[in-house]
Amino acid sequence: LILNLWAPNITVCHKKSEVVVNFTASPFCSKYVIRLHEPDPSGDLYDHIVVTKVGEESNKH
Repeated sequence: LILNLWAPNITVCHKKSEVVVNFTASPFCSKYVIRLHEPDPSGDLYDHIVVTKVGEESNKH
């Protein structure tokens, strides 16, 4: 039996030069790490890591 305690309902939207990530926070956690991968022209991936807390907006690019 597997129980799902959190349905994150994640949406990602690209607006001009920004990526906006929205999700439903879990009642069991107040801090999240968002990791985005962006390919460069050679095909290598760059990681963008953002740490955020519930109720805060992050402006890290």
